[in-house]
Amino acid sequence: MHAARDAVYVVAIVLVATALCTPLGTLGEIGNTLTTVTKYVALGIILVLIYDMGRIVYRVIERRAESVADRLAKMAERNRNME
Repeated sequence: MHAARDAVYVVAIVLVATALCTPLGTLGEIGNTLTTVTKYVALGIILVLIYDMGRIVYRVIERRAESVADRLAKMAERNRNME
């Protein structure tokens, strides 16, 4: 759920940054600087959100792998006890 929210934020940031860059570009030299700053700030925020999504996905995969490993260990223990 949290990763999906981050993905929505990434899309929203891209849309807002794109919408801001067009009018800022018409302001001359200062507008070009503001456009560049807007792009880099958006990129930085997007990278942080992608990192957060990666951590979330990693945690989910890690939990599932531990769960599978625990089940396999229990099955192996039962097989040893049956013999």
